[in-house]
Amino acid sequence: APWADRLNFTPGTQALEWALLLAVAALAGHLVQRYTQLPKIIGYAVVGVVVGWLGFAGAAWPLTGIGLFLLELGIAVVLFEAGARLRLRWFRHNPMVLVQSVTESLLTFLAAYLALRALGLDLKVVRALSVIAVAASPTVLTRVVLDLRAGGPVTDRALALATLNTFYALTLGTAMLRSIDRGDAAMLASIGSTAAVLGVSLLFGAVLAGLLAAALRVLNPSSQDTAIVILALIAACVGAAAPLGGSAPLAALLGGVLLKQIHPRPWVWPRQLGTAASMLSILMFVLVSS
Repeated sequence: APWADRLNFTPGTQALEWALLLAVAALAGHLVQRYTQLPKIIGYAVVGVVVGWLGFAGAAWPLTGIGLFLLELGIAVVLFEAGARLRLRWFRHNPMVLVQSVTESLLTFLAAYLALRALGLDLKVVRALSVIAVAASPTVLTRVVLDLRAGGPVTDRALALATLNTFYALTLGTAMLRSIDRGDAAMLASIGSTAAVLGVSLLFGAVLAGLLAAALRVLNPSSQDTAIVILALIAACVGAAAPLGGSAPLAALLGGVLLKQIHPRPWVWPRQLGTAASMLSILMFVLVSS
């Protein structure tokens, strides 16, 4: 019988399950890296597969409630960090990175689109999956970089490309899914939806960046208070962006990019926020794998 059928769920029971799940996933990731030298996310994924097979209630798909919020918050925190490391002025000296990003994204979209159409899938499904195929997850890449202690220009370039690809996928993908829900597949409507999602997300990103820039004038960038302010504002962005027509992960990404332009000094990621982001990242990998 599924896990959900065997237990009477109460707030205390659910808290116990989430706590044990987080502890087991962290232990599995540590053991995988220690004995195989592979990234910890492999251990997280294995735990996710197991709890999904056991019928863990918090991993029921599609996610709702606290599970969905934690997933979106984990993605938003990672994308905010990725955006906060991206300097737009850098592209003036490296314009071919933008050319490479756009070219590889278009080629990936076309390759996925043609392959899926050749398989006879519905046009709406083909469009959605082709957009998803464009994204090179900065979440996965960031964890691999952290676990393997990678660094240097190649790593920076890979992170920049992954961030840009995710920007394209989030903007087009969110608009496309909303136009599919309305049953509207016209190109003009898709362009309008894309502009609306980007505009609302940019507004929330600008507010997030402005509030954080003001806070950084008063707070020490590496202090515990700064970590709490950053996490709380990102959580507020996640809770408010989607209901008002934007994309929470996209707003966090744009907020990080804008903050980097307002606060160009080398980014100091608070140690306390790094710990909280790691916990959210573990839960995110477990939930997706489940």
